[in-house]
Amino acid sequence: MERLFNQMVQLLARRGMFPGKLVVALDGSKLPTLKSYEGCGKLKQTRRVKVKGQQEAATEEYYLYGWKVLVLIEVQTRLPLAMKLVKIQEYEGS
Repeated sequence: MERLFNQMVQLLARRGMFPGKLVVALDGSKLPTLKSYEGCGKLKQTRRVKVKGQQEAATEEYYLYGWKVLVLIEVQTRLPLAMKLVKIQEYEGS
């Protein structure tokens, strides 16, 4: 799917759909899955939970399984220019 999407954007670019300089932004969205999903990533997270009988909330660690979709978006038109699917724990920056 990633390859098809990126090929379609390249085709549009060759046909002049993106003239001039582009202002772009990178968006990363988590796509949670079940732990049993083959090849998925694993991200350790924390959350605050209320404990019965205690005033202060406790910190609990848990794991989130799945993928992250990274989409490069042209800011003015909001058109997606590229897409990449990575494991959920992958960093979005360079």
